[in-house]
Order: sequence, then C-alpha cells, then structure tokens
Amino acid sequence: MLMQNKKFITIGSLTFDIFVRPEQHKIIRTHTEDSIIEELSFAFGEKIRVQDVHECFGGGASNVAVGFSRLGINTSVFGAVGQDEWANGVINNLKQEKIETSHIIETKEKTGFSVIINSFEGERTVLGYSGANHDFEDIDISIFDQYEGAHLCHLSGKASKVFDKIQKFFIKNPEKFLSWNPGKEQIEKGIQEFKNFIPAVDVIILNREESEEFTNQKSHKGSNFGNNIYDVTDIMCKFYENGFSGILVITDGRRGAQATDGKELYYAPIEESQKRVDTLGAGDAFCSGFCASCIQNQDLQNCLIFGTLNSANVVSNFGAQTGLLTQDALKKYKNTLLIKKQTLKL
Repeated sequence: MLMQNKKFITIGSLTFDIFVRPEQHKIIRTHTEDSIIEELSFAFGEKIRVQDVHECFGGGASNVAVGFSRLGINTSVFGAVGQDEWANGVINNLKQEKIETSHIIETKEKTGFSVIINSFEGERTVLGYSGANHDFEDIDISIFDQYEGAHLCHLSGKASKVFDKIQKFFIKNPEKFLSWNPGKEQIEKGIQEFKNFIPAVDVIILNREESEEFTNQKSHKGSNFGNNIYDVTDIMCKFYENGFSGILVITDGRRGAQATDGKELYYAPIEESQKRVDTLGAGDAFCSGFCASCIQNQDLQNCLIFGTLNSANVVSNFGAQTGLLTQDALKKYKNTLLIKKQTLKL
C-alpha cells in the first residue's frame, strides 16, 4: 500500500463550470456511410428555459487531483487561473479537498470557464473558454523533485512549452511515476514523435478514437470480448513496438475499457446500475481511479475495476467531481463488475 508521506502532482487545466439543462431541445442524428453525426438543436431566436442550474469546478488537473485526494493520495496541482472571483472559487475548492495549491500560477487571462448543456439523454455539449489554461508557458521543473510522480493531463496553446520541459524531466528521471492522458496537440503529432518519451511513462490512457489517430492504426468491431466490442490489439501492439513498457488503457464510452501490461489484456464493461445524469468528467474519473490504484500497487484487474466504478459514479451526478469515490466506497462496489481476460500477443 501507498505510504501516506508520498506525494503526487497533477498537471493541466483548472475551470469553473456551470451546468444547465434546457427544457426544449432536440437531438438531430444524421446517418452517413461510415458514422452518425449528432447535433443538439434549439429554436433560433427564442428564449429557452432551463430546468436545472449547477455551479461546479472542473478541468483535468483539478478533477484528477480531487479523485486522488479522496482515494488517500497526498496531492498537489500545477495549473493556471486568472485574477478573478472564479480563481478564488477554484483554489478554495481544491483546498477543501485537502489539495496543495502553491504551484498554481496567476495570469492576466480570465480563469478557464465552461457552460455545459445537458441533454435529456445524459450527454453534454460544452461551451468552453480556455483562458488562463492556455496562458502559461513555463514551469520550475525542480518542483518535481519533491514528488513521487505526476499525472499529466492535456496541455495545449502556450502550455505546450511546459509539456516539452516535463518530457525532458521524466526522460532523465524514469524512476518517477508518470501517468499520461495525451491531449489533442500530442495526438495529432503521432506516436513516433514521442518514442523517447513513452518509455518513461508508466500509464497511458486514451479513448479509442484518440488511440487510432495517435498510432495511425485502425480498430475493428468484433473481438473476443463481444461482437460489439472493438478489437484494439493492433493499436496496443503499436505502443509496445515503439518502446512503451508500461500499462496502456483504451476506453470506449459505453463499450467499456480495455487495459494491458503488454502481456495480459483485460476488458471491463461499464457499470450500468446507476442513471446517467452527466458524462462530463467521466474520463478524468476513470484516470483518477485507475492511476490511484496503480500508485497503491493494486493489480491491473483491480485498477480497471476501480477506474470503471469511479467513472460510473461521476456520470450519475452533475459535475466532474461530485461523484468521485473514496477508498471505502470503491472497495464496497469492487465485486460488481465481471472482468474478462485474454493474452496479448505482441
């Protein structure tokens, strides 16, 4: 088990979020040969009443930090906020969750802000303003000396310069734990761009579409885990062929998640006993549950279970942090998922 004096840091975005559920809206689905395009529609020029309004806090670094803290990990955050009342709310929320905030930077931009529109199906559309999250471009890399490891979330805009420094640090310090949820800018560059970096990463988590783009490798519907489950083994092999030696996780929404250590491949379905209220934060909840379990030396099967259960509880609540579970709660639900397993042939 993890010793209480070990410390971890999350790196990424910090936001203030407002959730609204409109009374009148339509979901328009257009079927093409290869896909289904879904659009949320409102009457043009009309005043649309909303049923619910919820004020919450989010952002990848904040969400994972709260998840870690509730699971017993001593956690700090590196990110940026503006000089406004939203910044005070973001920082006070982290402090209430027993998270250390001294590495949060103030910029002249406004604090990151989102309006999340929830549909009657539980899915969401996000109107996001990055603000301060894209307005920092430096980091004192020596801060990582005081931590056992880090979770690296999406970094883009000016913050991509910070990503380059983080890469160099962990390449030089491979003994440090690092979990990574690549962002759009890294995914578009492709896996070849990170052949020197990924050997220093312990856990990589992407969704299926991101993993396809990152590796330039297609998945195929129908696998040993079910006719509706995508076979992602070719994608996974691509990571290990490029020098990765850690744990790889590929999530796929309602189709569940698959995880491998390069030897055994595990599949977990989603946990469906709770009603889906809002899907925002599901990925961060999975990351915090999965990675916290890795840090605490759980086996791969339990890591996959805890990530899945954490995600399921978050989507049954408004906001990305409300439903994040504690250690005791995760253990209580541990035996509710049936995990499947096969050997991964590299």
